[in-house]
Amino acid sequence: MFRFWTVQHKSVLDVVAMNGFYQADISKSPFVMENPPREELYRFLLDAFNKANDFRLNGLIFGFAYREGSQIRSFQDVYEFAAFLKQKKNVISILWSRFCSDDYVILCLDYPEDSFNPLFIDMNDFQFLMPPITILPPLNYDSIARIVTDIRHARISPGELPSYLIQAHLPVIHRENITEVYRMFSLDA
Repeated sequence: MFRFWTVQHKSVLDVVAMNGFYQADISKSPFVMENPPREELYRFLLDAFNKANDFRLNGLIFGFAYREGSQIRSFQDVYEFAAFLKQKKNVISILWSRFCSDDYVILCLDYPEDSFNPLFIDMNDFQFLMPPITILPPLNYDSIARIVTDIRHARISPGELPSYLIQAHLPVIHRENITEVYRMFSLDA
């Protein structure tokens, strides 16, 4: 099993309880609704994910893992996850602060190894591609080409500014994928 961590609105748990699963939909994404230019990036990721996995999904679930050397690893428990995020606070603090309320929960999700390609991407590379793209050293136009090529080929390569916090993309949350549910934690505590 590979363990992913995700932050979801509590309503996702209600959907899983009612239907047995939750599937994301880009057209209903609050991130796209508040910033429509994000849709192009999200659709690009979705298309690459669908192609790599031979799926026909309408959205992706964003999750977390980490990079150690050349290996992508899963956080084994919430304490390891919290400690790593607190170390990487400068990478994740803006996004995390958006979620840090009683409306959101942290889900620990287990999936069979090799059941899908999670289209891993370093969090700094993902944030670099977020519109509007701003070129600041050490990133450059070649960085855009590298990241886009990696996504198209469903691979991850070391970037110019690695955070080692890895974004993963998940197809669906089934009831049986959920192993733990946690309250949100502050990155300051």
